[in-house]
Amino acid sequence: MDNTIKDHGKYDDPKKLTTSEILAIERTILSNERTALSYIRTFMAILGSGIGLLKFFMESKVLYSIGWIAIFSSFLALYQGIRRYWAVRKTTKKFEEYIRPKRKKS
Repeated sequence: MDNTIKDHGKYDDPKKLTTSEILAIERTILSNERTALSYIRTFMAILGSGIGLLKFFMESKVLYSIGWIAIFSSFLALYQGIRRYWAVRKTTKKFEEYIRPKRKKS
């Protein structure tokens, strides 16, 4: 199953977008950034828990193993977050320059 967002061609010309469509794309861009930060926060929390389990419970093989599983899982969460961020960004990138024009240096 392909989880990428499909571009249906409805919005080929960004200059023909209505105000509500521009705002919807802006919300999508901001939501994507917020979701990426959430994945990074989850990565750091699970990684920290895994390192804590490794450091403080070396004598317990079960907790030590759970620590390694947590560390591995944290990197999976980070990978998923990065992959999802770039999939959505690829779709919204063509509208971003129109919605957020680059400021001229003065």
